[in-house]
Amino acid sequence: MMKVRPYALLGNALLARIERQVELVASTWSADWGFEPENVVVSSQRAWEESSREEAWQQCYQQGEGCAWLSLSPEFLKAVQRQIFPADLRHAFQAGDTAPIATDGAKKAVAALADAIAQAFGFSSSLLNIDNDRKPAQELFEFASGAILVVLKIGEQSIKSLLNYAGVEAQHRPVDSKPLARLPRVDLTKALSNAPISLKVSAGQVEVGVGNFMTLALGDVIRLPISIDKPLTVLGPDNGVLFGAHLGKQSQSMAIEVVPYKK
Repeated sequence: MMKVRPYALLGNALLARIERQVELVASTWSADWGFEPENVVVSSQRAWEESSREEAWQQCYQQGEGCAWLSLSPEFLKAVQRQIFPADLRHAFQAGDTAPIATDGAKKAVAALADAIAQAFGFSSSLLNIDNDRKPAQELFEFASGAILVVLKIGEQSIKSLLNYAGVEAQHRPVDSKPLARLPRVDLTKALSNAPISLKVSAGQVEVGVGNFMTLALGDVIRLPISIDKPLTVLGPDNGVLFGAHLGKQSQSMAIEVVPYKK
């Protein structure tokens, strides 16, 4: 069976729209967990523009053909924990002590953020285990794969989301859209019958030396390489030859009489 993959060149408008979706998620999440919104920065790009492709993808969401993978940098959890539970030296832990409440709180905050990002992409909150079959294929990072990479940063730490083309396509697919009514047939000849077309009448070409050209004056005659009884050439909009013509006059206007074209 032949293997095929999408070839999709993503526009900046689509990237901006998906970025705004994640920014809204980040804003709500920040308010829920006590973050300063300016500390959370969101950016998006085409997956093939990413230089570093060796990510440790820990989470995967799937809806039909659409997939979203999430990767957290090793220090992301600690960065979230420091934001929610800033250090207070007045109550420092003794050596060997831990802060289970702070750690558990940070884990819940990160899990809530991951689910919120997935839901913003249209995926349910059910998480799939990452294994060799669930990891994103390298072809998602090939040119025009249609995949998008969204990066949410807190300070220097980040959580990355990779969305395949099926997931991207679902972002702008109309919901409950009705099929469009079939358009009636159009008589193109009739519809275009009154459209104006410019035609050119060529009486031939002539070469004039630069010296003679500079001395031309009113009343001078330039001889054309065509006999007066030979038909002129009528050119179409694309400068293709349409037919021949004899130059004449009708009423008080210059006119041409159409005749067969002969080389």
